[in-house]
Amino acid sequence: MALHTFTSAPPKRPIKHHPLPAGVLQAFAADELGMGALLRFRSLMGQQGHSVQVARMCFDKLYAYERIASAHATESEPLRRLALELFQAYHRRDEMRQTLAS
Repeated sequence: MALHTFTSAPPKRPIKHHPLPAGVLQAFAADELGMGALLRFRSLMGQQGHSVQVARMCFDKLYAYERIASAHATESEPLRRLALELFQAYHRRDEMRQTLAS
């Protein structure tokens, strides 16, 4: 039985870097900030007597927009401001998905 010995490691292939489409880095930053904003949103909505399912806000666009609209209709100025920020973040995310899909 023959034994194989390797004298050196196989050559490494260079990593190809592809530029990201416009808006992708902004969307990643929005997603990073998104969880804290969503938790604050849930807390502020709770103070107004409304429930929010944070996980569902991440995956169910219709539910997210309905909760945002409900928040914007309250009299709480901090909640209304946060609702507007979330609306803008969701809108940017939707635009980015459409751009990547095309």
